[in-house]
Amino acid sequence: MNASILALIGFVGLTMALALSPSAIGSRKSQTGKPADSWTRGKPTNDPDVIQRISHAHLNCVENLPLFGGVVLAAVGLNQLAIVDRWRDGFLAAASRSPSFTSSR
Repeated sequence: MNASILALIGFVGLTMALALSPSAIGSRKSQTGKPADSWTRGKPTNDPDVIQRISHAHLNCVENLPLFGGVVLAAVGLNQLAIVDRWRDGFLAAASRSPSFTSSR
């Protein structure tokens, strides 16, 4: 399997893991008797900074996944994966260095 396809699968996996992390923490919170209602829209959150950073990282992945996926799948359809392989690592490195991954408070 081509490395660009594997990178796309990994990117999807990362996006899913980031989506499930706050949910897992919230469900654990509710099992201990604390209210896990911080997802209500328009309500200020009292989540730890790490949860907010995970949420921002997930949103960043959701924004970039269609672009990366579309280019990789177009390259597969055109049998031009060698072109995508040249910039694959740079794209993933830029996505991982976005402010949502690296910002600190």
